[in-house]
Amino acid sequence: MRSRMVPLNNLANAKKITVRLDESDEVNQKDLTVNILSNLIKGKIELQEVALMGCGNSGNDIDNTVMNSTHPSTGTGTHTHNIIKSASYAKDTSTAMDHMDIEVLSYKKYSYPVALYRSFIEADLNRTTLLSTITHSLKNQQYQGLQPESALFLHLLWMKKLLSLMNARAKKEEFIKQDRPLIDFGIKKLVFEIKVKDMHRVFNRGSKDFDKGGRFYGPYYQGMSSKFRKHIYIDGKKTVEWDYSGLHIRMLYHQLGLEFTGDPYAIGDGSQRNEYKLVSLISINADKRGSHIAVRDALEDAGFDAAQDLTKIRKMMDDFKAHHAPIQGFLFSGAGIDLQNTDSRIMETIMMKLHAKGIVALPIHDSTIVEEEHSARLQKIMFQIYEEEMGYIPVLKAS
Repeated sequence: MRSRMVPLNNLANAKKITVRLDESDEVNQKDLTVNILSNLIKGKIELQEVALMGCGNSGNDIDNTVMNSTHPSTGTGTHTHNIIKSASYAKDTSTAMDHMDIEVLSYKKYSYPVALYRSFIEADLNRTTLLSTITHSLKNQQYQGLQPESALFLHLLWMKKLLSLMNARAKKEEFIKQDRPLIDFGIKKLVFEIKVKDMHRVFNRGSKDFDKGGRFYGPYYQGMSSKFRKHIYIDGKKTVEWDYSGLHIRMLYHQLGLEFTGDPYAIGDGSQRNEYKLVSLISINADKRGSHIAVRDALEDAGFDAAQDLTKIRKMMDDFKAHHAPIQGFLFSGAGIDLQNTDSRIMETIMMKLHAKGIVALPIHDSTIVEEEHSARLQKIMFQIYEEEMGYIPVLKAS
């Protein structure tokens, strides 16, 4: 397995894998301030191109202390705070802000500036005010002397700090998770390169025979939102992602010699398909004890109202088992760890066949990303390998 992993990683590392977002692509504040910002800091991704609304990159009228603080310092001190008073700027009549402070936050070898509008710290920031405040900051002269890369860093830190000023947790959570066009956050274009591409395999439960788990982990793109993955480019070329639809549910049927071609998540009238998809995920991987709590937590994390009623959750679990009566003995039994071992072998074979043709494949457990020009080849291989392993034709879905 190790000898097969090395050439797969070598090929992936030889490719430039980027994510390209424009102003109409939808993101949320968590994507920007938790995912992108933190991983820029960690070096898992590297900024390639950025365009900010109303922010130029010429001129040298910014305070040198602020400019220098956008780059890692050589200091190794503990967390400190310094306040630098900014120059006044022309008051925007759409806001009540007339003064900005730059607070420099230092931790270990890094120092970061955060823009603070003191008059808004105690304000009741609603969604409209927040969006207006986020984009308003780009008009400030503090940004005009910065290169776009440095301005983006400062801008994301400001967004993160601004969100911390909101007092109402429910309002904050709602704002963090709401998808909006990138331009609503003052960003017209954002291109970053994925730097962490090495894969490793994870086996579970101390399986000395490597028969429990075995899926591929490690690359940054695996943890990205699916809305970002569709904007992946490999060496500047568009990509496509092909997914084994309802993989583990179908595998259970196929193990029993039964065919299943329908939508495994369309229970009842189909109106709760997305909720039942989460129920399915838990049913495959959790054992019976406490599984209703695991379902509740998954529904809650996804923002579904069904998470508030354990009685309804138990009914959903019972309805799911009834809908899949032939395989219900495997549901909520922890069978997923064995299914993962099978699907990891399928994925390894797919990647090796593509590698033999010089084609890099990016695995997302039960789906694979390749350059668009290799889409038909990937489909053919995915059909072939699954049929050889399971004896049935899979259902594929492109995203």
